[in-house]
Amino acid sequence: MNNEMESTIRELHRVGDIFHRKSELQYSLYELTDSKNANNREEENETESLNATFAHKMECYQYGLARNLPPRPQIGAAVENPIPQDIPKDPTFSALVGVIFHASIALWLISIVLHTKSLEYFFQSVMLISGVWWFIRARNDITEYSEWKKKCAAWNDAANCFVSDGQDKKFYPQCMTYENAFISFAKDCDAYYEKQKEEKIREEEELHQKFSEERKELAEKERELKKQLEAVEEQLNEVIIIHPDMADMASDIARILERGRADTLKEAINLALEDDRKATEEMNRQAEAQRLEAILEQQAQEARRHQMEMEEAERAHNKAMEEETRRNNAAMEREARAHNEAMHRAAQESNRIAEDRNRHAREQSRASARQNEFTASDGHRCQKCKNRFGCSRDIHNCGAFVSER
Repeated sequence: MNNEMESTIRELHRVGDIFHRKSELQYSLYELTDSKNANNREEENETESLNATFAHKMECYQYGLARNLPPRPQIGAAVENPIPQDIPKDPTFSALVGVIFHASIALWLISIVLHTKSLEYFFQSVMLISGVWWFIRARNDITEYSEWKKKCAAWNDAANCFVSDGQDKKFYPQCMTYENAFISFAKDCDAYYEKQKEEKIREEEELHQKFSEERKELAEKERELKKQLEAVEEQLNEVIIIHPDMADMASDIARILERGRADTLKEAINLALEDDRKATEEMNRQAEAQRLEAILEQQAQEARRHQMEMEEAERAHNKAMEEETRRNNAAMEREARAHNEAMHRAAQESNRIAEDRNRHAREQSRASARQNEFTASDGHRCQKCKNRFGCSRDIHNCGAFVSER
């Protein structure tokens, strides 16, 4: 390897080191930006925490003092309600319309009875006009005015009751006592607020000073890194052995020359570009393979999920079928038991009927036997029979009886 090639390799390594230094400086600036953002977020969070603590202190202090206040003066519930407002308009005209409407109805009926057509048409017109106004507006005006008068009367009654009970004489001293206590309470709260406000301002200034110093350090470090980066970029711009855009490949080109893969700088550059292209293709291929692998994995997961859903659906279906079969079997068993019970009851009923018939037949047989049984009265009857001689005398109610008389 001649001296010129060695000089070229050394220059290429130097360019590679410069580019590596540039990358390190750019990464340091990126981290520095993250540190600045984190500094700002931390300051905001601590400021919010300080404000929340201040508000909590004020609420606790105010709540503690409020418990020492005397009870608020109580006034009658009815008097506490405001005096009825929204005074409706004067209902005189509406009342007059109502009088005209109802009077016109009476006069219209009288004119009909008296058969006075002219008056009938006149009062009918007045009735229609006044009736429309009465139902649309006048009646509502009178109703609103009446309700307002009732509310006013109720409020006046409550106020008179409040005064008559002597509560008005107790209410004013209670109000004065409560007002003085509340004014003292407000002054104490104001004094505590001012004290805590001064402390909060001091803590905010200390907090701001702390983060300002950190930001100054970061800004100073950022200026130093930018200065170094500008110097490195100037060094790269002064490179003439290769184009500045290929500075990231300088170390690769130098290694190609060192390993003897190329005899000239041009060949080494072409090989470096080819290696970079192959590396890019390999990286893209790996990325594509990873993408396809992720797709296949996702499809496999979807298939497993679908299979699990199908199995779950099948289990649910089988469970439903088993439940349906169990219900059907139970229903069939109930029906069979009901049928057997019905048959048993029918057999019992048939046996009962047969027994009743047999008992009835036996009773009839016994009754018939009793009817045909030869009794003492039959013997007396035979003694009075004309045909008793030559008769067997053992027939009940014999039909051949002939009286001796």
